[in-house]
Amino acid sequence: MKKLFIIFALFVFGLISIFAKDSKLNALSEKGDLQALLDYVATLDNKDVNLAGKTYRIEKPVVLTPKHNGLKIDGQGAIITGSKIIKGWRKSDKFNGAWEADLKYDTYVTSLFVNGVRANCAKTPNDTRFLAHSRIEDGSQHGSPNGMYVSSEEGGNILASLTPNQIKDCFVGSFRNWVQVNVPLKSIEKTDDVGKYKVMFISSIGTSMFRNCKYSNFSIFNIPSAMDLAGEFYFDRSNSKIYYLPRENEDMSTAVVEFPYVEIPFEILGNYDGKSVERVKNITIKNTTFAGGGIGFDKKLKEKGILFFLNNGQSATDSIACVKVSFADNIKLHNCTFTKTDSYGLWIADGVKLSEVKGCEFTDLGLGGIKIGNYSMRKYVKHNLRKELTMLGTENIKICD
Repeated sequence: MKKLFIIFALFVFGLISIFAKDSKLNALSEKGDLQALLDYVATLDNKDVNLAGKTYRIEKPVVLTPKHNGLKIDGQGAIITGSKIIKGWRKSDKFNGAWEADLKYDTYVTSLFVNGVRANCAKTPNDTRFLAHSRIEDGSQHGSPNGMYVSSEEGGNILASLTPNQIKDCFVGSFRNWVQVNVPLKSIEKTDDVGKYKVMFISSIGTSMFRNCKYSNFSIFNIPSAMDLAGEFYFDRSNSKIYYLPRENEDMSTAVVEFPYVEIPFEILGNYDGKSVERVKNITIKNTTFAGGGIGFDKKLKEKGILFFLNNGQSATDSIACVKVSFADNIKLHNCTFTKTDSYGLWIADGVKLSEVKGCEFTDLGLGGIKIGNYSMRKYVKHNLRKELTMLGTENIKICD
């Protein structure tokens, strides 16, 4: 009889334990804390989790580490997004036909999505570009990396009319050959030559706008006068306001307006201490949409107190992604969507082995689709450093369907 009671007690305790775990799982799912949910599932014997098609609007990156090994995530259409929703839109008294809202985030808005459709940062000219008058000679091979001369008819008068705050808010996008380099402005000065202005930048790239081209052509972004087309916005950082000119049939009183905010919303990250690697292993994610990755901020400028988005002197080699995988093994991303982001969709970065991206869709991206490896690995390849390449190199990545 005593043995029977013990068996019965263990059975009941087991049921209570299972019910408690299910209750906690349901509670975490209802709460919408994706990191806590995945952390909890990682402690269970059954590491399968169904996200049931929910939308997870995250405040900070969700990170999977070696403690999550073996996790199998089925989104069932779930959306994981780092975008922030902007509320409180009202008709603007400042700009004819525009709507405005308060935006009290310390950020740099590079795109908006209105009811899922990307809006553009206001720029001038609309259909062509200005042409620089000449470069500033400072003894460098291609001229100064921090400035150029502009004539009055080629954007000079527009730049000269900007207030100090507007100079801080706007940026110049220069197109030299295959590269667009965006730089914040420092100052605009009138020279002794009639109709000629000296335009100075704040740049961490260290390369001239005139590299590989005789004359740099450019556009001016995010100034009030440039917001003249439906679907454009102007972000007044100094006054924490954003303005938008609606497209036809857009009702701003009911529209869902959001912007990419979290720099890397989702990351699979192993441990690397400079000497050894502990990889994240055997994680499968399917039927999930990743969105809302921010463009990333320039760390060198941020150290100087300047908030401006990351730039690259060559293509987008150093740019971030909505989803980043580092120091991992046997990671499978199946039937996922990467969309509505200001960065790459997916970056399979350092130290990733034997992983697969299958049946995924990449659409409406700020930069590129998939980036594999890390540009910094070139030094190990050049010197044939096998140990470093074994630890840090990325290999056997399959992209299909």
